[in-house]
Amino acid sequence: VGREKLLRKSIENLNGIDRYDFVFIDCPPAPGFLNNTAFFASDLLIVTVQAEYLALNAFKTVIDTYHVLKKEYGTEFNAEIFGILATMADGRLNSAKETMRIINDRFPDKLFSTAIRRNVSVSEAPAHRQPIGIYRPESYGSKDYSKLADEFLYWISKWADNG
Repeated sequence: VGREKLLRKSIENLNGIDRYDFVFIDCPPAPGFLNNTAFFASDLLIVTVQAEYLALNAFKTVIDTYHVLKKEYGTEFNAEIFGILATMADGRLNSAKETMRIINDRFPDKLFSTAIRRNVSVSEAPAHRQPIGIYRPESYGSKDYSKLADEFLYWISKWADNG
């Protein structure tokens, strides 16, 4: 009973957690216990989607799961969708542009203007057990994530001012 709330309780009870402004929980784009616990542990969600048309199905599943949890648990479920991040984006492809247009049409003001471009270094960094900013700091991937961090901090400050 209450297993979906265990991650939130664990994070809240971590020694020194008060020193952090943000805790990011990375999850696969699939429904299931891991995502449900991450949703419950979160105040804000950044939902990622590959900038490819077929990836919209997985994205829709994540969004549907979010709505089911929100409806089922009501006020116990505090998470809100803060933003949507396009990944593996190739701005030269019409399919990527169309996917981002569809998302922006359905979720106005949620799609980050920063997209993480398709980049080999982003795929290689985990195999070297390093974040992209250390593994290949001059790569497009590193620059995209740095730009995303700046955009996130901008929008979170606006959100905090309104909340």
